Amino acid sequence: MLFRSVKEVTLRCCFGRQAEVVVNVGRGMAVLGPMLTLDALVETLVIGVGTLSGVKVLQTMCCFGCLSVVTNYLAFMTFYPACLALIFEVRTCLLLFTCTHSFSRHLHDSRDRLDRN
Repeated sequence: MLFRSVKEVTLRCCFGRQAEVVVNVGRGMAVLGPMLTLDALVETLVIGVGTLSGVKVLQTMCCFGCLSVVTNYLAFMTFYPACLALIFEVRTCLLLFTCTHSFSRHLHDSRDRLDRN
């Protein structure tokens, strides 16, 4: 699961404008979403087979395992894309602020030089 998320981040880092952030994250989730859904479903079914055994401790462990898989899936499909889009937007805003700040400083320095002459 971590490899896939790193793959998505690598693919989605290549965007030009801030408006494309949400679209690119959506495309990444559209590509990875069905695969992650199938993986989570199969993991839940395989771990859930353990609940059919007669051993009480094994049944409890399998229930917690299924709960863990479902929670991980829900977090990855909802919380992760939102955080990824937020991080990209904040990064873009910071870059824009830095460029604007350096431009205004350069403009202020140019005015000071013209005033001296």
